[in-house]
Amino acid sequence: MLLDSLSARTRRKERASILTFFESLRIGTFATSCGTPLSSPLSISAPASSLLILNPKQGSNVWEKWILHRLTNAVRLCNEGFKTYDFSQSTTAIYNFWLYELCDVYLESMKPSMKDESNIAQQESLRQTLYTCLDYGLRLLQPFMPFISEELYQRLPRRSSENYESICIAPFPKEVPEWQNEEVDKLVKFSQDIIRVTRSLRASFNLTKEKPKVSINLVDSDLMKNLAEYKEVIAFLGQASEVEFILNSQPPEGCAVDIVNETCQVYMMIKGLVDIKLEIEKLEKKKATTQGHYDRLFKTTQNAQYHKVPENLKAENTKKLEGFTQELDLASKMIENYKKFD
Repeated sequence: MLLDSLSARTRRKERASILTFFESLRIGTFATSCGTPLSSPLSISAPASSLLILNPKQGSNVWEKWILHRLTNAVRLCNEGFKTYDFSQSTTAIYNFWLYELCDVYLESMKPSMKDESNIAQQESLRQTLYTCLDYGLRLLQPFMPFISEELYQRLPRRSSENYESICIAPFPKEVPEWQNEEVDKLVKFSQDIIRVTRSLRASFNLTKEKPKVSINLVDSDLMKNLAEYKEVIAFLGQASEVEFILNSQPPEGCAVDIVNETCQVYMMIKGLVDIKLEIEKLEKKKATTQGHYDRLFKTTQNAQYHKVPENLKAENTKKLEGFTQELDLASKMIENYKKFD
């Protein structure tokens, strides 16, 4: 939505929230998952002549290669949308890049390296790639949100070779073929699946503060080598104390197991981390409560006069029964999981 179409109050709130967010990016205060800020300035100190067009195959890690790949895809989709007057394609590409790729993935993947003060060169490379994403991202956004993009662009530190007075006169981004990297894109998606399964496994055993050891069992040795660069981020985002890749191995004693796909399984050591009996008692109580809700509602649906109930209420009741059934199934599975380690 354009800024001038908003009410004055909404406009002030939106401006304040976006400026706060952007200021946190500009000064490098990336909040970690535990709430501890990382203070590392987004300084542009390297030679400016070659910075805007980075070569992802020279000195950048896999996460930088991936975000540059996603950025050039967003640029391509946006430009195609303009050419075909499919503006929803353009806005969707921009939205997905900013929210689901830059913020949800790349910024999160930066955190382990930004906490490691021993690797200054890596931190600088990450910041330079972040700068490129912000610069390109704001230029993509400019036709749809001119006021906000201009405000943020004015607060972005500049490279001397691209020091335009206004985003309105900055050239619109063009696709960079050198940034295309389908192989890295597939590996990042695979690592995201591993992180998702790891988090799901943690949740199934109510592990909130504990950081268990995680073993990733793979059937392909080449895939294991390719995933080595992703280990640190998988451990950080999966909240594991340690991540190791193993080849065609059985789960160690005391491990919970979940499947990523036919080529990969996650083994999580939970023995000694949770009070099994206490967790089973909690789940049994919750299951009994849910079963009571289900029984009462099911009894209602079996009443001889139930056919008089409006269709929309019948649909709601059916949906509630399905929800109760899913909760009961989940509780039963969690109880079975716990009993394996009792």
